[in-house]
Amino acid sequence: MPTGTPFARCVARAVRSATTTSKASSSSSSSRASSSSRAWVGETATNPRGRVAVVGGGASGTACAREIARRTSREVCVFDAGRALGGRASAREASVGRWDHGAAFAAAAPSDEDDEDDEDERAWRAWIEEKARRGEMHRWYGPFATVRWGRDGVAVVAEESDARLAWSPSFDAVERRALENAGVDVRSSARVVGFARDDENGTVSVRHETYGEGERTESGFECVVLADKNLATRRDGVAAIDSLDVEDIATAMRGVSSTPSLALMVTLNRAPAVDFVGAEIVDDDALGWMANESSKPGRAANGVCWVAHATEAYAKSKVTEHSLKTRPGTPEHAAWMNDVERDMRDALLRALRAVESPSDEPLEIVSARAHRWGAAFPTSSATTDDAKFLRTARSGAAVYAVGDYCGGAPNARRRGLRAAVLSGLAAAADACADDERPRSKL
Repeated sequence: MPTGTPFARCVARAVRSATTTSKASSSSSSSRASSSSRAWVGETATNPRGRVAVVGGGASGTACAREIARRTSREVCVFDAGRALGGRASAREASVGRWDHGAAFAAAAPSDEDDEDDEDERAWRAWIEEKARRGEMHRWYGPFATVRWGRDGVAVVAEESDARLAWSPSFDAVERRALENAGVDVRSSARVVGFARDDENGTVSVRHETYGEGERTESGFECVVLADKNLATRRDGVAAIDSLDVEDIATAMRGVSSTPSLALMVTLNRAPAVDFVGAEIVDDDALGWMANESSKPGRAANGVCWVAHATEAYAKSKVTEHSLKTRPGTPEHAAWMNDVERDMRDALLRALRAVESPSDEPLEIVSARAHRWGAAFPTSSATTDDAKFLRTARSGAAVYAVGDYCGGAPNARRRGLRAAVLSGLAAAADACADDERPRSKL
């Protein structure tokens, strides 16, 4: 990893400080942050106000929940519909290994010296540094490469091993432990289906379905953070957010445009004879990225688990309005996914066979599974300025919406995780502020 970039120095400091005391670490972190970023990642404060419900356990929701819990004395509950936390940062697991089939890693924005004066960049680096210091993220060693299809065959352009970090062993394992250590009540397989307001008491009730337990309602929440954009999606004319009576937020969330993504998780019969662990693929009709998941920290180092991500053009061609209506478990959906899997399998094998060194054993895919992210990357922003969250102008219980779709139109494929985390941290800072005046961030 080049040691001259600001982000590389940030990671190096985190690694060096891993054995120091938490007091020294906190002091070091605070001295590097601005007054605004300290509000997001600084010293623990005490605030006696009431319960907080965070709906969605992805990167924005967990960042927000953890920050509120450690800065205040509030009771914080995270409701997530999945069996594991993560959203687009989640992982798939099997007996042979694990795949990050959404957000592949965490990295900084391009690190220029001028970026050190950027408030967002300082906050992001502080968050990364703390994660590394706590052992929640580890360096994913390269090298990384660019595979380009040229007229005379395939050209592999090697890159320096940059500061890319991955959760070890997975987002769910790391973030669940961190949240629970902070006193957050984490509810998995808890799909929120509605809300109810008690304007007299200034609170909100959350209605959720938990697998195997039926529907339950929990009340007394004085603050609700919506960290799942699907809450605004209408199915059969109804959306969960409708019962919260925050049309300003709902309208902004529904106005965000997005592009789909497709991922392929495979096991191979042997480790490919290549000199990189991840590669961007240029000028391919189907694939834009491939990576050796087994090379990540905390993974079984047998080299047989690889993941591939489709190009935006291919994903758009396959994820149509018609195909989005197919539901998992139906024959129509299975046929569609089989078609995607076949295309991506062929493309991945073609790319790996073209760049690997000669081998006596042909490279083959042993097992494969495709995954559809219907609205993976936002292409517009829900906020009209640089605000990193939405907050309703309605009186009563405070309601926020957070995600990578806030804070200006992002380069989502490269900065989606960063934007999500900063959104969650910014909302947490606002929720912890003494000024409780209703403010609209729309």
